[in-house]
Amino acid sequence: MTAAKLRIDLSLGLIEVEGSEAFILELYSDFKERISHPAPLAIQSSKPVIGEPSDPVEPESLEAYKAPTAPKASPAPKTAATNGARKSKRSRKEEPKLLTDLDLNQGKLGRLKEFHAKYAPKTNMEQNVIFTYFLKDGLGLDEISEDHLFTCYRTVGIKIPKALRQSVLDTAQARGWVDTDATGLIRLTTVGRNYIEHDIAKNADAA
Repeated sequence: MTAAKLRIDLSLGLIEVEGSEAFILELYSDFKERISHPAPLAIQSSKPVIGEPSDPVEPESLEAYKAPTAPKASPAPKTAATNGARKSKRSRKEEPKLLTDLDLNQGKLGRLKEFHAKYAPKTNMEQNVIFTYFLKDGLGLDEISEDHLFTCYRTVGIKIPKALRQSVLDTAQARGWVDTDATGLIRLTTVGRNYIEHDIAKNADAA
């Protein structure tokens, strides 16, 4: 029996077989059949591939979270009652008062009404210096206030300046007949005394 050889080179995976011719032919036929009909590839699964879950989002820490700041409440509008109360309080503080215990009917210069009637004042500043002169020289008062002047206006029965304090300031600054300070005290100056005794206009009946 003649020996036969089979040599197959499949990508250098060399196969050498030696045997009888019939054996070699049978082996070759079987090998050829396998090459002609390769085994089918594994069917891929139709199930979708689920990817790996993404990194979980860590919740923001409590320290990093800042609660929204509540809007500041706007101040309550001033009501008419509130404004009225403050205005009334301010008015009462600035409004001079009547001195009921101030006796203007006696003194070195006599009664205030009779003394005032001697002169013919045309301005509130002249009225202020007349009253200051009477309070100082007639009653001997060293501390004269707006209340004293207010009482003089009421006693004589003439119109009171709308802003008595400002009227006193005008008398001091514009004429120099009186002097006043932050405490409200009013003093007769030498200029004011000279004006009453020498320069102020007098009524014809008193001349």
